[in-house]
Amino acid sequence: MELRCEIAQHIGVGHAARCVTLAVALAAAGHDAEIVSPRLPRWLQGRLDRAGVASNRTSSRTPALLVVDGYGLGDEVRQATSHGTPTLLIDDNRELPADLATLVLNPNPHAAVEMYGDLDVSRLLLGTRYALVREDVVAVGPRSVDVDGTVEVPTVVAIGGTDPLGLTLPTVRHVLAAGGRAIVSAAGPVADVNALAADPSVTVDPGDLVEAYRRADLAVVGGGGTMWEVACLGIPAIAAIVADNQAGGATTAGELGLVVPVDVRADDGVDRLSAAIAALMADTARRREMHQRGPQVIDGRGPSRVVDAVERLLFER
Repeated sequence: MELRCEIAQHIGVGHAARCVTLAVALAAAGHDAEIVSPRLPRWLQGRLDRAGVASNRTSSRTPALLVVDGYGLGDEVRQATSHGTPTLLIDDNRELPADLATLVLNPNPHAAVEMYGDLDVSRLLLGTRYALVREDVVAVGPRSVDVDGTVEVPTVVAIGGTDPLGLTLPTVRHVLAAGGRAIVSAAGPVADVNALAADPSVTVDPGDLVEAYRRADLAVVGGGGTMWEVACLGIPAIAAIVADNQAGGATTAGELGLVVPVDVRADDGVDRLSAAIAALMADTARRREMHQRGPQVIDGRGPSRVVDAVERLLFER
């Protein structure tokens, strides 16, 4: 199988992470999975290497199944389907030509049949039961999170692989100002991480966040796939909406009680994020509710459900 991902400046790391999670799950089930992407962050490449999954910059074969995750890959979908190659699209807001796909996976809580009203429901894998939470994160928890502490709360800060709005440094400063200790992801901008490393109240995580999750009692994350990881582990979280395509998922996740969504795209976004951090650190009742609710909604079995659907697809052909 071949999985294609789009990674470009300011976009794509979340798409690649989802593809890598699915590729590892397919390989664990005995399938020949391969990632095709122009570049991968080191921590994602390390996950593939440990799982024995191949990666290439360009495609070298016609796959039994093409998995596509990336808004700019519509032409690849059209070309593959014109040759009869079955396709699985990983989608968020119907950005790709879903009408051509054999299967459509949308793991967001706002995913609904109405978004794909022209498609047979048997082709749809919708909602958080299909959330692609990686195996090493699932193995961490659900954790016994301290939801009663209000002093020196260990807080993961993982705004995203590119952090286009430059939120990492101000977010860490707000965590420290609210009385927390920050565990910041090295997957963010290198200059920001280097500037933070000398502070004794700040720990720099290598990028995969697994050890950070083991120690965190709170999280401030981007409004993408990291939301499902912290929810699966029962870590109360604030989700910063940094891009238009995150608004639907983060808002609905907030309505489900998984995160506190904060839209940081406006001029007062940083101030709103600061206020949300201080409020959630002080609100032990809300943190307790989020801690209990997260693993109920995100059970960590999403990758295996997708693999089962893929196997049914291939068996039926």
